[in-house]
Amino acid sequence: WPGHGCPSAPLATAAYNQVDTWAAAQWWTVTFSDATSSVGGFVNFVRLGAGVSSIIQIALTAVDGSGQGHFESATSSLSMFHNHGDGSFCVGDPSAGSDAAGCFASVSDTTISAKGGKAGGPQFDLTVTRDDNVTWCMLDDYHVTSLQSVTWLHFAPRATVRGTITVDGTAYSINGYGQQDHVFGDFVPGVTLFKKWEDAHFYAPGFNLYWGHMEGQDFQFALLEHASIPGGRALMSDVTSSRDYGADGSLQPTAYHVSFDDGGAVKFSATYKPVVTHAV
Repeated sequence: WPGHGCPSAPLATAAYNQVDTWAAAQWWTVTFSDATSSVGGFVNFVRLGAGVSSIIQIALTAVDGSGQGHFESATSSLSMFHNHGDGSFCVGDPSAGSDAAGCFASVSDTTISAKGGKAGGPQFDLTVTRDDNVTWCMLDDYHVTSLQSVTWLHFAPRATVRGTITVDGTAYSINGYGQQDHVFGDFVPGVTLFKKWEDAHFYAPGFNLYWGHMEGQDFQFALLEHASIPGGRALMSDVTSSRDYGADGSLQPTAYHVSFDDGGAVKFSATYKPVVTHAV
């Protein structure tokens, strides 16, 4: 391994993030939030095809001491992809300064780092450490069509995230929660795999709930991790959701309602309400 499909056994190493050199598309995503400092965001490293073109997507938000919200985002133009092996790579040239760029590195069996940004724009320097040594295989060579498939590895379903982000020229310290995953396969994002992606996360000490929906595949899932469920549990069926919309006609929901009931040991319901909304 690496290769198509999930490894035969959960890996206790950063091999979950090794580059699949033959994949038609793949991405590595880090999301995080820190309720204490009122900051959050995501960084997405995207490799486009088996060639060398890639992009990086950055979206960071912060609320200052006066309660005012700040938001910055950047998406690079097509850039070179530098594969250093062992789950470490760079998108673009971080020293060039003319475009968004960044590097992703496997630091240890349980930790990755992500660092980069754009000159005069958002900056990130994050260390993600997997909690409880839990990894998940969400999709194992899942066939979108007869010729196209996708594998989705969750290296860190729940992780502590530490570091700094810079939004509007102000640096904010991060000491919160997040997640990191790796998706790869022979598919065209936004066309054959899904038309719209929705997800929501809830983190608390000893508890993690992650819900997602692929419109176009009619595919919903939920990840649940709790002290009473050793190793966590991936729920792929019987997950239902609904959305509330405002009177202004906006396509952005004002709330998501998610529930699951397997008729046995696991039952939950949750409501997510976006506090800050931005288009990226």
